[in-house]
Amino acid sequence: MDLMWFLLGFVSAFVCMGIYHLIVRCKISWKSLVPAASGVSLLLFAVAWSVSSVLEKEPQAASMGMIVFGIPGIILMLIAWRVFNSETKRV
Repeated sequence: MDLMWFLLGFVSAFVCMGIYHLIVRCKISWKSLVPAASGVSLLLFAVAWSVSSVLEKEPQAASMGMIVFGIPGIILMLIAWRVFNSETKRV
């Protein structure tokens, strides 16, 4: 369990660095930054939920967590990608 939290913190730090990279170098606007950050946060939460549920021997809770938290996270990231692509095509 401790290793999971360590790796989750490591991945979270890389996500923060990636978002900073998008803000500085790619000039991402807030319209695509908000759903991207929300989607990544939901995906990280879904992974943490699922791993902790499996370790507690609750596989049904793990799969429901991936459905309830993972699918909206993916949808938010796709929305952010579409908004970002539409903004870069106009420029």
